[in-house]
Amino acid sequence: TVDVFFDPANPAGTFDVVDRSSGIVLQNDVAYFDGISISQNGWQLQLSGAPQPGDTLTVQNNSNAVGDNRNMLLMAGIQTESVLNNGNATLEQSYNSLISEVGVVTQQVKINLQVEESILQQAFERRESISGVNLDEEAADLIRFQQAYQAAARVIQTSQEIFNSLLSAV
Repeated sequence: TVDVFFDPANPAGTFDVVDRSSGIVLQNDVAYFDGISISQNGWQLQLSGAPQPGDTLTVQNNSNAVGDNRNMLLMAGIQTESVLNNGNATLEQSYNSLISEVGVVTQQVKINLQVEESILQQAFERRESISGVNLDEEAADLIRFQQAYQAAARVIQTSQEIFNSLLSAV
């Protein structure tokens, strides 16, 4: 905690920067002007306005304020804490484990897909071998049936000629 004190005992228009906990004067008799910047312990402050002798401005850490970066620090700390798997794994370890499991399951699914596609192909081939049409066999059967039809037509024609001959003889 630091006080910016416009000490009436000092020359007019000057101020001191004092460490409140120790009482040590960090900066003495600093000339004030509107817009002056004060830097101390990693922070910077810009003053404006018309301060009066005896005015004090206290600068201290606001440890209970919104936006004090506390939540971010807690979140960053979780990275190395074992908070998952009953306190046995960090977030990173659990994430890596999950990615590995997803990769293994994906590979198993790909292998199962290949096996199922192979079984399906074999089933198609078996069905075709049992019920499929062999064009050479079908062409040979067609010629054989055509010849049988022509032979049957000749038998009928010959029978009709014999029958007509018998009728004309009577």
